[in-house]
Amino acid sequence: MSSKSQIVAGGGYSVHKFTGRPRFRLLCFIALLWLPVTLLASLALRAGIGEEFVKLRWLCWLLVAAEPVLIALALFFRFTEQPRRVVEHHVH
Repeated sequence: MSSKSQIVAGGGYSVHKFTGRPRFRLLCFIALLWLPVTLLASLALRAGIGEEFVKLRWLCWLLVAAEPVLIALALFFRFTEQPRRVVEHHVH
């Protein structure tokens, strides 16, 4: 039996160990999920929201401004977070 896969009686699980930066990975994932929201908000701003929708314009600007913040945080953790050992347990 290999050290990466450990099977127990009546069921099983596998253990995957790797070295990584979990905060960096999480913020990259959130930034990728937020990208379509940013694109839609920027399209709404580009199309020209009328003066009667001032609150909507501010909301769009806030939605667009969140993406660079997420990217900046991801880059910050990329260069400051120390790599650490991560253990994932996958139940089969």
